[in-house]
Amino acid sequence: MIIDDILQIAPPGTEIPKPEAKGKFLVKGQGKRRGERAIVYTIPGSDDPEKHYEKGLTETELEEAHDELISSGTLTKQ
Repeated sequence: MIIDDILQIAPPGTEIPKPEAKGKFLVKGQGKRRGERAIVYTIPGSDDPEKHYEKGLTETELEEAHDELISSGTLTKQ
């Protein structure tokens, strides 16, 4: 599945490039979001960059983004 493919390329600890970010965004690994398998990553806190928060992308969200990229050649935040 798409999550396995992504984690092979970007295993836990991989930095996610964010040119305008002030701290490091890091892949944490696999988890669950909204009852669905997801990739979880950490983001630095806006007030305290040492305090990290977790976010995630579900398998459905990743598959939809992949389909959009393949069909249109672009990727939007939506």
